[in-house]
Amino acid sequence: MRKLVLFTVTVICMFFLNPQEVMAKVLDTTPPQVSIAFDNNQAERGNCFTKPRTAVITVKEENFDEALVEGSISFLGADEQSAPPEIKWQHEGDYHYGTIVFSDDGTYEFRFFVRDLLGNGCGDIFYGNSVCPNRFIIDTGMKEPGITGIEDQGVYVDEVAFTVECFDPDLTETDITLYRKDEEGNRREVSSDFLLDESSSDQSVSMTFGNFKRLPENDGVYDLDVSMRDAAGHRKSKSVRFRINRFGSRFIYDDILQRMLTEQGRYVTELNEDLIIHEYNPSMLLTGSVSLRITKDGRPMDAVECTVSSDAQNGNADGAGWYGYHYRIASSNFKKDGLYKIEISTEDILGHISDTSSFGIFFWVDRTPPEIIRVTGLEKGTIDKNCAKVCYKAGDTVGIASVEITVDGKTKKIIDFTDPTLTSGEFEIKENTRRQHIRIVVRDLAGNVTDTDAKNYHATFAFHPNVMVPQNRALQVVGELLTCFRR
Repeated sequence: MRKLVLFTVTVICMFFLNPQEVMAKVLDTTPPQVSIAFDNNQAERGNCFTKPRTAVITVKEENFDEALVEGSISFLGADEQSAPPEIKWQHEGDYHYGTIVFSDDGTYEFRFFVRDLLGNGCGDIFYGNSVCPNRFIIDTGMKEPGITGIEDQGVYVDEVAFTVECFDPDLTETDITLYRKDEEGNRREVSSDFLLDESSSDQSVSMTFGNFKRLPENDGVYDLDVSMRDAAGHRKSKSVRFRINRFGSRFIYDDILQRMLTEQGRYVTELNEDLIIHEYNPSMLLTGSVSLRITKDGRPMDAVECTVSSDAQNGNADGAGWYGYHYRIASSNFKKDGLYKIEISTEDILGHISDTSSFGIFFWVDRTPPEIIRVTGLEKGTIDKNCAKVCYKAGDTVGIASVEITVDGKTKKIIDFTDPTLTSGEFEIKENTRRQHIRIVVRDLAGNVTDTDAKNYHATFAFHPNVMVPQNRALQVVGELLTCFRR
């Protein structure tokens, strides 16, 4: 007879997706060992390096996976879109080598951390002799400053605005200065006059200039000088020269001509030195555009002696960057008496027409002394009146500056005239017991003098400079006796 035996069989199936992981969990309790070595450890100043750096990461770990690396690299360079370098791995058994090349200029921050498959995190990282491993600057050189809105040797007749930008990862110094040179070469800083906006950070400086108003004094030659320096000692500089020319030429006169253009200096008795006029323009003059005209008493002079020189080569006038033209007008043009007028007219390559007419270059050459035309009341040495009235008349072709009347040592000066070319007046000689001396001095605007006391003065009319005006006849006789006695 068969015996039925009942039993139960339980089958347990285990599926291992990653046997190594299971083994690691069972067997691996050792954290990864990490060391990092940099090849370039020559910092110039602080954490700044002037050559690229390469870091080699060595990880000793049996159960290593690149996906479990938690390190980070941040990078700030000249281009905000620049990406940080990547770690390139090589594996040799339990040793894993990551290479990072820090070659682009910029500021780097480097942190590294890794876990193994069991989750064991690495402990302290051994850096050996590496200098500044976590934060450093690569500064292999400098880019020159950026200037936008103007060009070197540019000439501008309308609005002017420009921006200067300096950037460097380790920027330490910047100097952005705007100068204006006047026509005489004087250089003055004008940065604050035209600065519109300024911004800066640890790595950059930016300045925007503009607001060059349409004024004659804003015309000229401008020099923009920019320099920058970083912590590594690199230096860069850039200079731009530009011109603003909205009004054309400026004219400058020598000391002699400037004095002659004053109200008191327009009248001269002679001219022994040449007259010099300087013309300066931010742009060159058109060839053949110079016109010089001199008139005498309203009539153009045919033969004018004048030499024109130019130091406009390369836009350099006495080192100022202006185009300079110099007119030497010979003194021989003004030998004769008369009213002279000088006018210079020019045109530059931008079409500006400039002339000296608004300055009024005119003056008189006058060698002829004024004339005392007539004196009445002094025809005799004795005047039979208690008070004698004397009348005079004087004239000058150019104009009388003053008339001085001296009676017995007392002088009266007359300087106001309705018509300075022809004037008249009168004065009194009061009674006295002795003779009184009369002197008349007439001075014209050029400084010529006619003096009745001068040895070379010869009156064309009856004139007695010493007269007696007695109170009565008896006193007159006494006066004459006293005069004889004194002799």
